[in-house]
Amino acid sequence: MEFTLAALPYLFFLACPLMMVFCVVGMRKAGCSSSSATAQDTSGQPREARVVALEGQLAMIHAELQALRAEDASTTAGLSAGVGSLRTDRHPEVDHAARQLA
Repeated sequence: MEFTLAALPYLFFLACPLMMVFCVVGMRKAGCSSSSATAQDTSGQPREARVVALEGQLAMIHAELQALRAEDASTTAGLSAGVGSLRTDRHPEVDHAARQLA
């Protein structure tokens, strides 16, 4: 009884590391180790075929990104050209608010 009471603080201190050890051992027994490298992924395709497919997807993403950037640049240019034509006398409340902030 005395030994149990004396060991209790140490067991609380070691609870987390001991649980970690049990979890790691359990995962290894279940075969969930991520350190094993195979030539095929979960889809069953060879690694080389998967790399080629992913490179194709990456090229399509890059093309789409360039198209979006070009579209954004043309939209921004159109908006900045139109900003000069805006007149504040059409919106006196905006002009009034700008004066109050200044």
